[in-house]
Amino acid sequence: MKTTLLAFVLTGALCAQSASNPSVDRARAILLAGLGDKDPDVRVQALHGLGIVGRNEEMIKGLTDHLEDKDVKVRLAAVGAIVDLKDASFIPALQKRVTEDDVPEVAFAAAKALYGFKDPQGKTALNAMFNKEMKTDSSMIRSKVRDFVRTVKTPRSAMLLAIRNGAGYIPLPGFGEGVGAAIDLMTDGDFSARANVVLLMVTERSDENKKIISSALTDKDWTVRAAGVQSVAGLNWMEFFPQIESMLDDKKDKVRYRAAATYLRLVSIKAKAN
Repeated sequence: MKTTLLAFVLTGALCAQSASNPSVDRARAILLAGLGDKDPDVRVQALHGLGIVGRNEEMIKGLTDHLEDKDVKVRLAAVGAIVDLKDASFIPALQKRVTEDDVPEVAFAAAKALYGFKDPQGKTALNAMFNKEMKTDSSMIRSKVRDFVRTVKTPRSAMLLAIRNGAGYIPLPGFGEGVGAAIDLMTDGDFSARANVVLLMVTERSDENKKIISSALTDKDWTVRAAGVQSVAGLNWMEFFPQIESMLDDKKDKVRYRAAATYLRLVSIKAKAN
């Protein structure tokens, strides 16, 4: 883990805003700490956060390092963040994962990402996998990790696809969709029915949904809080800026990293609007 590089990357990002807003420095520090954490599960959560923040050039350079991470889950999360960001500058790094990664699940995820970027190597690799010339799965990693790669086959991900293709996400040029972070939530064993309701119902800004989000962000159930943050990010809902800032202190990693990323996202959107 190249923590020094990551520190430089995150320190260089959004410097103009952070000069007048110490919470920006704090949010960046939260993500930096997560990206450099010894626990791979924590690194995964921080990477999901980068998929929410957006294509700030300085912010996301460190993704290349995480594609080389020794932990399979971290490499998969890095690929997912790149897919969310739709940043074609990472195509060479993805190509390397297809040809050099010793875990088929990672190569498969990278090939799908390349195909999404309309890179010829992605189509070639997927054809090779279909023709059984390349493996797509292995016994090296736990079923939970394989489930992460195969989420398109699960009922929860079908619901997520409906949300993604509906009104639940407001695409903005240069900003990530955060779909990887949403999938991670929905495939968590603790993800509650009430959290599901938040993601299903809050697909647009309205007075009714405002009440749902206001309640969700202070709920005792961390999955409900995380779903609330996810919805704020997806809808770029600036009205919840103060509440998201207060959640930088959340004790649950999956909430705190999403809150930090969403806060930086909203700061960037606000800066572009001014």
